[in-house]
Amino acid sequence: MSTFKLKHLLAGAAMLAAAAGAVALKPTIRMADSQPVNFEQMVPKRFGVWQLDPTIIPVEVDPEIQAKLDNIYSQTLSRTYINDKGQRVMLSIAYGEDQNTEKTQAHRPEFCYRSQGFGVKEVAVVNLGVDNRQIVARQLLTQKPNRIEPVTYWMTIGEHVSLPGWRRKVTQLRYGLRGYIADGLLFRVSSLGAETAAEYQLQQAFISDLNRAIPEQVRSRIFGSH
Repeated sequence: MSTFKLKHLLAGAAMLAAAAGAVALKPTIRMADSQPVNFEQMVPKRFGVWQLDPTIIPVEVDPEIQAKLDNIYSQTLSRTYINDKGQRVMLSIAYGEDQNTEKTQAHRPEFCYRSQGFGVKEVAVVNLGVDNRQIVARQLLTQKPNRIEPVTYWMTIGEHVSLPGWRRKVTQLRYGLRGYIADGLLFRVSSLGAETAAEYQLQQAFISDLNRAIPEQVRSRIFGSH
């Protein structure tokens, strides 16, 4: 056999091996199927000092953008809660069954707010103390005429809390290498008010109260376990 033919045979064999490896590593186990969630049922309408308030809803999305989001998210939940002092917090959860690719993963709320005409400023990345663990979250200050809306949000992949960036990509890769198509969500709370420090403190209190109200067996899907 000539050296030319041998090189081509070896190259072909290497390509076949690479293709076989790619197929073997392709995630096939859908967490959404093996661990289904229903946020309408999971998130209580009344807990602690909080109850539903139908008079205010979280920021609405342009219909064209909403159509695109509907292709990504399989469940969305938007509610406003009011406490016994008359303070309100808006809650949004957007859940997607496939967080393993950039195309299908949850989108950052900065894009949503800007599309609705808000100015958006990142305030900080913070560690929220929720019971016995820390949740890494991002705080934004969004604003347009006659509306100042501080925002706190985080994202999850499976049972991991992970903000956009290289850590999120590493988490995606880890799930993929284990054969999982990970689900995940965007968790966002916001409130209205110019005293931003007080609003973030209010949001922290709401998050802690909600964490305690979620059934333990499904709590990690929203608040993470790592």
